[in-house]
Amino acid sequence: MTALDDEFTRVYEEYTRRVATVKALSEHIIQLWAELGTPQAQTDGMIVKYYRDSPEQLGLHEEDIARLRAKRDKLAEEKKSRERRLKDLKITVEGLWDRLGVEEYERKQFLNSNRGCGVRQINEFEDELSRLNELKRQNLHLFVEDARYKLQELWDGLYFSEEEMLEFTPAFSDVYSDALLEAHEQEIGRLEALKEQRAPTLALVEKHRSLVKERDDLQASSQDASRLLGRGQKGEKRDPTRLLREEKMRKRVAKELPKVAVEVRKALEKWEDEYGRPFLVHGERYLDELEASEAKPAPGPRSKTPAGPPPSTAKNQKSAPPSHASSMKAPPPRAGAKTPVAGGTVRRNPLAESVSRPVSRNSSFPNSFITYLKACGVL
Repeated sequence: MTALDDEFTRVYEEYTRRVATVKALSEHIIQLWAELGTPQAQTDGMIVKYYRDSPEQLGLHEEDIARLRAKRDKLAEEKKSRERRLKDLKITVEGLWDRLGVEEYERKQFLNSNRGCGVRQINEFEDELSRLNELKRQNLHLFVEDARYKLQELWDGLYFSEEEMLEFTPAFSDVYSDALLEAHEQEIGRLEALKEQRAPTLALVEKHRSLVKERDDLQASSQDASRLLGRGQKGEKRDPTRLLREEKMRKRVAKELPKVAVEVRKALEKWEDEYGRPFLVHGERYLDELEASEAKPAPGPRSKTPAGPPPSTAKNQKSAPPSHASSMKAPPPRAGAKTPVAGGTVRRNPLAESVSRPVSRNSSFPNSFITYLKACGVL
């Protein structure tokens, strides 16, 4: 009796497990049909009818469960395949959107209306891709020119020489085609990988070149004493902080340049040992330029400010009048001034003015002349 009960319990548990398996497989199948947008005619009506309330109607034998599992796996694989296809289409479409400058609201509208991985969504993306490719063909020359602009930026960033640029002959073709654009895109990919590979060394080279340029500019500036006294250009003011800034820059360059030069030398030697060829900057081995740069003298101290004004200024100062007072005009003599009177203008008698003052006894006039004046009533 106990054995029978145990067997009954085992069979019931197996029944319950298989019912749960059939129900779970059926639910997954229905979910996949919905996600894939499967038409009603292509679904299994029995699964839809019985999966929830009577899953045992779909069969509980091993072959029934294997059939449901195979159907589920096939639908899952179809979903993955469509998702990969949609992902590739989306990447291509978004790339063309960027190139053609499609507005953001148009992109969102299209993506929101084409969610999921159904056949309709795939068709919509394929139609959008066809439309964008047609626009691309109509504006192929713009895409090629944009690719050439990117190429020029990469050439500059990699310090390519003119000879290295000329090696990529498609950059100078005027026959625009899909093949020409593809060649440009492949070259851009190659140079981007090369720039990423050289990024640490390029950063050190750029820093060293910048410091060398500052050093040379300071050297040239230190030879020009007129910059200290000369006026600015029309509409500009003289910069009173220029000397202070130059001095700070000179100290910084003198401190940093030797350290950076050592770092650059180590990085270049390591790079050349690793790749077996010289590191070129504008067609020249940069290690050689580094040695030539180190041979140049460091910028010396700034030129001293002249103690006095320039010779032309001193000469002008010598020829100038000694004082402001001496340059003023003297007032006109009053002897000839006219005094207004009622009957017109009369002139004062200078002789009367000169003799109206008392004559000292020590005067040099003869006594006879003085006596005559007294007789005339003048004195």
